Amino acid sequence: MRNTLLITIILSNIISLNTKASIENLLNELSGVYVKKIETLRGFSESYEIAFVQPVDHRNPSGPKFTQRVFLSHNDINQPVVCETSGYDVPWHKKRQISDMLGANQVIIEHRYYGSSKPQDTQWKYLNTWQAASDHKNIISKLKGIYKGSWLSTGKSKGGMAALFLEYYYPETVDASLVFVAPVIFGVNDIRISDFAYNGHGDEAYKRITEFQKSCLLYRDSLIPIIDRSNIELFYSASITLELMVLDFPYNFWSGNNDIRSLPDKTSSFNCFYRVLDRISPAHAYSVKNIEYNYPLVYQELTEIGYYNYGYSHLSEHIVEVKEPVISYFQPPDLDIVNFNEVVMQRISRYLENNANNIIYLYGENDIWTAAAVLPKNSTNSVKIIVEGAGHNFKLSDLDAETTGLIKTKLNQWLKI
Repeated sequence: MRNTLLITIILSNIISLNTKASIENLLNELSGVYVKKIETLRGFSESYEIAFVQPVDHRNPSGPKFTQRVFLSHNDINQPVVCETSGYDVPWHKKRQISDMLGANQVIIEHRYYGSSKPQDTQWKYLNTWQAASDHKNIISKLKGIYKGSWLSTGKSKGGMAALFLEYYYPETVDASLVFVAPVIFGVNDIRISDFAYNGHGDEAYKRITEFQKSCLLYRDSLIPIIDRSNIELFYSASITLELMVLDFPYNFWSGNNDIRSLPDKTSSFNCFYRVLDRISPAHAYSVKNIEYNYPLVYQELTEIGYYNYGYSHLSEHIVEVKEPVISYFQPPDLDIVNFNEVVMQRISRYLENNANNIIYLYGENDIWTAAAVLPKNSTNSVKIIVEGAGHNFKLSDLDAETTGLIKTKLNQWLKI
């Protein structure tokens, strides 16, 4: 009896080792992939960087290709998979809290046109929500040939939007979604967001924010030399940069979950005003490097995913150089005139509100993008949670026990864990 038990344990360990050892072979057997083993993330047995060959245009699969970077951290092919759709580049991988919570394998996908996932010929017209969702569908479909457990899509902000786009275009791809601070924006001047930034926190907050903006502009002659001395390679002049910093200030202030009491009053020095301005709406955000990095983002904002209205009539006598539309200051220089396709987000919004199931939407109470939150109706089983006191940046570990318990219960049910 003892010998039989010992043999069973040995065979079990051999099978387990063979399964772990074979995951790299299974990945290499997939068509159109390049696999490199990398440093294993804590809590996993193996980690890989994978390049998936994708068509630039999914409507022309035999046309030009590019490789899309994916990070995979593996434990067990029978366990769930958490798939994060990033909205930007992914230079390296990091363990996500939801993967820990579910004891899941983890996949992180870099967005097309970012980082190392760029086509050789940048044709902006192929950077849209459907093409990106098709990228994600292709990758998940291939990995489903290996992983037998349930799938959860997740993402934050623009990455959360990408997860929602996957749900809209390919609703059967994953079993559930957990998205953080993912707005659905209508147009390049969505007034809901500027209304929230200026008026969503009461009269006193509005007064303090607008007075701060005006004071910074009245200190123009003192602040511009500080920006000039900052050793930042600015895309525009220090004067234009100052105005952009001031115009973006309310949005950055609330998204960063700042306290209105931290704003200086009119008696404070110009140095004090600049320190607060640069901490919340920093000059380096308007550097050549940063503006060029965000060209793909701005293209998507101008064509499909939208942006906020600046609403700066209260500053009109103080704004000297920056003219509307402000977003044009950030767009790619090689971009022809483009039109915003308002139908896309309207259709996605209607679908998410009325038909999309098994989604948990998490939003910060103070985050400007919450003004454009999805509003799921009773016709779905999806859940919207507003995290009290939170801005744009919060984690699962920041949530209270009741909220965390609700998320666990729903995901365990939907993922059949």
